[in-house]
Amino acid sequence: MHLWHYVGPHPKLIQTMHVMCETEAGVLLKWGRTYGHRQTIAICRESHAEADDVMSGDTESVDVDGLSVRLARVPETLGLGCEDVTGFQAWLPATRAAARAFRQLGSVETRLVLELGCGLGALGTAMSRERKSFVVMTDKELPVLQLAKQTAEANAGVKLDVVAYDFVKGSSPWRQGCFDSVLAADVLFLDQLSSPLFEAFRVAGAGTGILGHQIRRAVYRGADGKPCLEAHDSALEGFRQRAEKQLRSTENFPEEESMALVLEWPAQSKRPRLK
Repeated sequence: MHLWHYVGPHPKLIQTMHVMCETEAGVLLKWGRTYGHRQTIAICRESHAEADDVMSGDTESVDVDGLSVRLARVPETLGLGCEDVTGFQAWLPATRAAARAFRQLGSVETRLVLELGCGLGALGTAMSRERKSFVVMTDKELPVLQLAKQTAEANAGVKLDVVAYDFVKGSSPWRQGCFDSVLAADVLFLDQLSSPLFEAFRVAGAGTGILGHQIRRAVYRGADGKPCLEAHDSALEGFRQRAEKQLRSTENFPEEESMALVLEWPAQSKRPRLK
């Protein structure tokens, strides 16, 4: 059984599930055919007092490839106690790169979209509004998801849900190929993330995957003891090697030192749909 922290259920998503029993700790649901395996997943609506206090409508406007998004503001102390605090920043260059590539997909089906490492929710919110997609935004930190939920609620015309999911740990909870597209922006900042990130794209996506990335090169100490800069972004190169067969195109945005990698898998027939 997977322990699934589920924040703010969306009515359309709940229609795909069957409520088995309800307790004070949360709701036990049978993950429906649309998203997950045929197994029981414990979904606990855990409260985070400080994150709940944030839900006050305190937002700021940011530009996502020409689209204005109201983004939740982050209280200074909200990240205390979190394992990973990178989700509390917007990382806009990579977000804009992913958004531009996603908007250029044309007639490619994007009705059901998964976002990995959504952070404050700028990308998923903008793309849900732009392409009328239902987006499932995921992140491993519950306070981050509360902020992503606040971002979504501050922007009209979006259809999405937020789910706590760490693509590095454990097997994927998604049924293989159940999403039309998979998005991620600036989640590849360590070499060891290359393999699990590609696997998360591979398992969940049935059509297109887009990775927005801001190019970074690590600093290390050379044999002479002096600091050196690596010739290439090693985390990016590791991902590219794993995605070589699926890599359809790479779009570079030198003005912000960012890029978007567009991955493609063969279309699968008879995939589940939201009605």
